[in-house]
Amino acid sequence: MYSNGAEHINSFGLGLCADGNGLFHAVTSYCKKLTIAIICCREKMPDPAFYALCLQESFDALKSAYAEERAAKQIA
Repeated sequence: MYSNGAEHINSFGLGLCADGNGLFHAVTSYCKKLTIAIICCREKMPDPAFYALCLQESFDALKSAYAEERAAKQIA
């Protein structure tokens, strides 16, 4: 995709800050990249950086498990 001659190389979502929204996930993918953006209420989630770290660690574990399963199928 291009915009005014410039190639789009990334994309991200954005949620609205509104009363009652404790946590909002915007998940997008573009050009083989997955982006998870979070917006949260500091009262309900005082440490969003820790939450982001947990998301990253969970994704890394899932990616590793997939790679191991794929390797095992290629050996068999």
